[in-house]
Amino acid sequence: MALVVVSAVGASGCSSAGAGGAGGTKVTVLAAASLTEPFNAIKDEFTKQHPALTVEVSYGSSSALASQITNGAEADVFASADQANMAKVTGGDLVAGAVEVFARNTMAIVVPTGNPRGIRELKDLTGAGLRISLGAPPVPVGKAAREGFAKAGLRVPAATEEPDVKAVVSRVALGEADAGIAWVTDVRATKQGVELVEIPAGHNVVSDYPIVRLAAGKNGHGATALIEFIRSKSGQDILRRYGFQTI
Repeated sequence: MALVVVSAVGASGCSSAGAGGAGGTKVTVLAAASLTEPFNAIKDEFTKQHPALTVEVSYGSSSALASQITNGAEADVFASADQANMAKVTGGDLVAGAVEVFARNTMAIVVPTGNPRGIRELKDLTGAGLRISLGAPPVPVGKAAREGFAKAGLRVPAATEEPDVKAVVSRVALGEADAGIAWVTDVRATKQGVELVEIPAGHNVVSDYPIVRLAAGKNGHGATALIEFIRSKSGQDILRRYGFQTI
């Protein structure tokens, strides 16, 4: 799990929430691995507009992050790649605000550059002799992949079970798998070694990305300001730039 710390750098436009409020100046975020690229860009822009704040993000699979939260991890914000893992933290007193959807994503087949095995559709992934990479069942992209096979009336092929979507794409890029199923955004974010094969809407899965302020967090004002920014035009523009469907 990567830990990225963004230090506050000068700018203007600081509101009372942006000034930190109760709990100091750091906003701690747990975010789905598929949000790595847009959230890194969002952090840069947010801290320019809120120079009294820093943002610290830990990226990983939504299932692992939800488990951390239910086991007492202290964070201000949780951004999940699906509603199912968000629901694991909203049943008790772990959240301090409303759950809000801020983006959507869809699946694609990821293959090595040049598509040497000629993969064209989900059915091709069930062929003999192929090395397939999928997210583990609790991981949002792994759960979605299995739903996609079911919608297509196909069995789920034997596959590696990866801890997050980045690991699926990496295995294909490194030549360790002939194909995998990943979020469209993660295939497009990978600059070398892979290309995308579209999955038609009838066999695809649209995943809502929800975000919430956590009760265990120490900076409620900063968390609220960050969530508002992500859902603002500026935040939505950044998400669209990285291929997400926005609200």
